[in-house]
Amino acid sequence: MSDIAASGDVTPSSASVLVERLVEKGLVIREPDTTDRRVVRCRLSEQGKEYTERFWRLGKERIAAVIQPLTDEELGTIARALELVLKVAQQSCPASVQEVKLGQHAKE
Repeated sequence: MSDIAASGDVTPSSASVLVERLVEKGLVIREPDTTDRRVVRCRLSEQGKEYTERFWRLGKERIAAVIQPLTDEELGTIARALELVLKVAQQSCPASVQEVKLGQHAKE
């Protein structure tokens, strides 16, 4: 839970409540670690994987619909602005901003 809490910038107790809600909804499975009884492993259930894939797909479709009418020049301007925002964010809070590659999302 501490890893989840740290990555979400929340307390371990808040992370635990969130994970419990996801377990109740059938989106996450909690499993004890086979080598360390203090550790609990969390992973997406099949339903959670489907939900996550649908979330990313719908997000991409919405973004595509929004940017579809933009010209290449306008898209270039947006890309440069996003790169600048990322650069400033990494400089101002490097510990909490992970390297991001435009056009990709993290998968676990």
